[in-house]
Amino acid sequence: MLSSKQRRYGVIYAVDLDSLAALPIADFDLLSRQIAKMVLLPDVKERLATLGFGLLAGTSQELAAYIKAESAEWRRVVREAKINVD
Repeated sequence: MLSSKQRRYGVIYAVDLDSLAALPIADFDLLSRQIAKMVLLPDVKERLATLGFGLLAGTSQELAAYIKAESAEWRRVVREAKINVD
């Protein structure tokens, strides 16, 4: 798990399985749960950590809420710092 400081200022790489929307919801949920279990296995988690990944496994709804919160925070940071993209 990432510390709040790492989460706040780290690079976020999210794998969102919503691109598999054609799957029946029961199959999608099963696949999502199995992937979450897999990435949290001690050896997988350790290997991913050596590659610099911090893992947050959850539901699509949790990912959407996380992205929404992060977007709001970074919008505030950009606005307050008066950062412009040319």
